[in-house]
Amino acid sequence: MIPDYDAEIRLEYEGNDAYLNRGSAYDEIGKFELAIQDYYEAIRRDLEYVFAYSNRGFTYYQIGQLERSVQDLSEPIRLKPQFGNPYAVRA
Repeated sequence: MIPDYDAEIRLEYEGNDAYLNRGSAYDEIGKFELAIQDYYEAIRRDLEYVFAYSNRGFTYYQIGQLERSVQDLSEPIRLKPQFGNPYAVRA
Protein backbone atom coordinates (compact mmCIF):
# COMPACT_ATOMS: atom_id res chain seq x y z
CA MET A 1 0.00 0.00 0.00
CA ILE A 2 2.77 2.48 0.88
CA PRO A 3 4.44 2.02 -2.54
CA ASP A 4 1.13 2.98 -4.18
CA TYR A 5 1.04 6.23 -2.22
CA ASP A 6 4.71 6.83 -3.03
CA ALA A 7 3.92 6.49 -6.73
CA GLU A 8 0.95 8.82 -6.44
CA ILE A 9 3.11 11.44 -4.73
CA ARG A 10 5.92 11.04 -7.30
CA LEU A 11 3.39 11.75 -10.04
CA GLU A 12 2.89 15.11 -8.32
CA TYR A 13 -0.67 14.42 -7.40
CA GLU A 14 -2.30 17.73 -6.47
CA GLY A 15 -4.42 16.53 -3.56
CA ASN A 16 -3.54 15.78 0.02
CA ASP A 17 -5.14 12.37 0.30
CA ALA A 18 -1.98 10.51 -0.73
CA TYR A 19 -0.05 12.12 2.14
CA LEU A 20 -2.87 11.51 4.61
CA ASN A 21 -3.29 7.88 3.54
CA ARG A 22 0.43 7.15 3.50
CA GLY A 23 0.69 8.71 6.94
CA SER A 24 -2.09 6.43 8.16
CA ALA A 25 -0.31 3.43 6.66
CA TYR A 26 2.90 4.41 8.46
CA ASP A 27 0.91 4.73 11.69
CA GLU A 28 -0.42 1.20 11.28
CA ILE A 29 3.09 -0.25 11.10
CA GLY A 30 4.49 1.90 13.91
CA LYS A 31 6.55 4.30 11.81
CA PHE A 32 5.24 7.30 13.68
CA GLU A 33 7.87 9.86 12.64
CA LEU A 34 7.22 9.14 8.97
CA ALA A 35 3.49 9.41 9.60
CA ILE A 36 3.97 12.80 11.28
CA GLN A 37 6.05 14.02 8.32
CA ASP A 38 3.27 13.10 5.90
CA TYR A 39 0.62 14.79 8.03
CA TYR A 40 2.80 17.91 8.15
CA GLU A 41 3.00 17.90 4.36
CA ALA A 42 -0.75 17.48 4.00
CA ILE A 43 -1.31 20.40 6.38
CA ARG A 44 1.30 22.52 4.61
CA ARG A 45 -0.67 22.03 1.40
CA ASP A 46 -4.01 22.84 3.06
CA LEU A 47 -4.00 24.65 6.39
CA GLU A 48 -7.63 23.63 7.00
CA TYR A 49 -7.23 19.90 6.39
CA VAL A 50 -8.94 18.70 9.56
CA PHE A 51 -8.24 15.01 8.95
CA ALA A 52 -4.48 15.62 8.85
CA TYR A 53 -4.57 17.60 12.12
CA SER A 54 -6.67 14.90 13.73
CA ASN A 55 -4.43 12.07 12.56
CA ARG A 56 -1.26 13.90 13.54
CA GLY A 57 -2.75 14.66 16.96
CA PHE A 58 -3.57 11.00 17.49
CA THR A 59 -0.06 10.01 16.40
CA TYR A 60 1.45 12.46 18.86
CA TYR A 61 -0.79 10.91 21.52
CA GLN A 62 0.52 7.43 20.65
CA ILE A 63 4.14 8.52 21.14
CA GLY A 64 3.43 10.36 24.37
CA GLN A 65 3.70 13.93 23.12
CA LEU A 66 0.49 14.99 24.82
CA GLU A 67 0.88 18.76 24.54
CA ARG A 68 1.38 18.54 20.78
CA SER A 69 -1.50 16.10 20.60
CA VAL A 70 -3.89 18.50 22.31
CA GLN A 71 -2.73 21.37 20.08
CA ASP A 72 -3.36 19.38 16.91
CA LEU A 73 -6.67 17.97 18.10
CA SER A 74 -7.86 21.46 18.99
CA GLU A 75 -7.32 22.77 15.46
CA PRO A 76 -10.01 20.68 13.70
CA ILE A 77 -12.41 21.55 16.52
CA ARG A 78 -11.75 25.24 15.84
CA LEU A 79 -12.01 24.83 12.07
CA LYS A 80 -14.95 22.45 11.93
CA PRO A 81 -16.76 22.10 15.30
CA GLN A 82 -19.13 19.44 13.96
CA PHE A 83 -16.17 17.10 13.27
CA GLY A 84 -16.53 14.81 16.29
CA ASN A 85 -13.44 12.57 16.26
CA PRO A 86 -10.98 15.09 17.76
CA TYR A 87 -13.27 15.65 20.75
CA ALA A 88 -13.15 11.97 21.65
CA VAL A 89 -9.39 11.59 21.24
CA ARG A 90 -8.59 14.87 23.01
CA ALA A 91 -10.70 13.84 26.00
